[in-house]
Amino acid sequence: MTHAVELRGCTAEPLVAYLKALGILRLVSEQVDRNALGWWKGDTFVLESGLDEQGLVDFFLKRYAPTPILAPWNKGSGFLGGRVEGLEAIARSDDVRFRDYREAIITIRGLTALREFEKGGSKESLVLACRNRLGDGALEWMDAAIILVAGSDFVCPPIFGTGGNDGNLDFTNTFTRRIAELLIGDADQTSDLFRNALFDARSAGFVDSPAGLYDPG
Repeated sequence: MTHAVELRGCTAEPLVAYLKALGILRLVSEQVDRNALGWWKGDTFVLESGLDEQGLVDFFLKRYAPTPILAPWNKGSGFLGGRVEGLEAIARSDDVRFRDYREAIITIRGLTALREFEKGGSKESLVLACRNRLGDGALEWMDAAIILVAGSDFVCPPIFGTGGNDGNLDFTNTFTRRIAELLIGDADQTSDLFRNALFDARSAGFVDSPAGLYDPG
């Protein structure tokens, strides 16, 4: 049985809400229902899949496995600077959902290229080392954030700044801290926050986190 669910929290504007809709479609189609479909009904995104509204909330609360999004080449990523609580919480967790994330963090921390980069080595060498050692999930993120070009260093698509940041706002560090807060923290509050994000439902709390250029308002 399929359900067409209107995601009232996923609108065509601002850009962060539009990207949220695309991300939800990707995750549901990869992790739950390969036949999932999505379309716009006016300014609201509609998701058709085997999940109803409660099923969608339960998926993100209990089954969603986050893509390992990490950028050790950025000084604010938590590997060589910036806040570390997100990385530490994921690394310590034994939840199977974070297995790929844990392995990616451990792999990066063990890279000789990371220590060389900390001492002034090239960013290109660190990027290449990550590409050679990280698993498929983390490479999906790297392919979106950095394009390797023969004969030069690399090119960063503008949507992810210079490899995963908006100025001093590091997307990867922010993402790991939100995982720690929402998926390893208080599940009762998280349920309300997911309903707010998905369906624009009222929530008693909120996450104090800037969206940067994706939501300038």
